Amino acid sequence: MKPTTNIAILLAASIAIALLADAWRSARHDSQQLAATLAAQNTVIQQAGDREKQRDSQLAAALAAIQAQKQSVQTP
Repeated sequence: MKPTTNIAILLAASIAIALLADAWRSARHDSQQLAATLAAQNTVIQQAGDREKQRDSQLAAALAAIQAQKQSVQTP
């Protein structure tokens, strides 16, 4: 083979390796960013669930108070 062919193949292989390395780094960065986003969103979801449980308990207490008031009313 001619030296120019060897140089062209080496150059093409180098470019391919560089592109693969860049794609790998980009995928790794995206994966880390996704993991951080999911962790933050899980915290938000957990807080929303806690607030929902608190509202449910307040609603149950209010309904129990209303039911007790209904039962204490004496109709003539």
